[in-house]
Amino acid sequence: MTLSSSTQTPISRWFVLFLMVVLCVVPTIAGGMRLMQIFSGADITEENARFLTAPIPIVLHILSSIIFSVIGILQFSPLRHCSIKVHRMIGYIVWFSGVGSAFTGLWMTLFYPWYGLDSVGLYVIRLIVGVILSWFLCQAVWSILNRDFRAHGRWMLRAYVLGMGAGTQVLTHIPFFIFSEYQNELTRTICMGAGWVINLMVAEIILSKKQKSLSGALNNVRRINFNK
Repeated sequence: MTLSSSTQTPISRWFVLFLMVVLCVVPTIAGGMRLMQIFSGADITEENARFLTAPIPIVLHILSSIIFSVIGILQFSPLRHCSIKVHRMIGYIVWFSGVGSAFTGLWMTLFYPWYGLDSVGLYVIRLIVGVILSWFLCQAVWSILNRDFRAHGRWMLRAYVLGMGAGTQVLTHIPFFIFSEYQNELTRTICMGAGWVINLMVAEIILSKKQKSLSGALNNVRRINFNK
């Protein structure tokens, strides 16, 4: 899982890392606050009843998601070049925490009661996202077992940005909170789904540009060899 230094300038690479940090800040803070609420014995309300009465899934989901988002950033940073052992160790942590986030997310979708503006559409989207995230992670493992490092990086990038959907949803919900008259199940579903869709689109754009850059480099090598 890497941002190739050969296809990105130092400025663009650090800008991408900055965006990743920004996207994981709000979900991490929100998750920490939820954990404090659970472990402090907060009063049970309609909003938090499903979490306080069955806290294990949400606690595991928050912890695994925080680890996945925060530690995952290291795989895109220059630190990954320090040692293959460091990269592999971080990769194990990121992969298992990603699986934990996906599976606990699926469990909560299936068994936690709905609240507020939850809808059938959002229920289906959450199931699809959980399954796709699991599939991306499985593909990443299959690729590395077959020594296809490029494919491994592509699948892990897709998995990471999909898992970071909660960060983008903070932005996609801005219109939802500003225009209160449009707050309904449909608009909430759209705002939630948009966060995941936008992230996947960005990932595919990044991968497409990397592929074009690589193809261009290979063409240059072929032309040089031909001229020789």
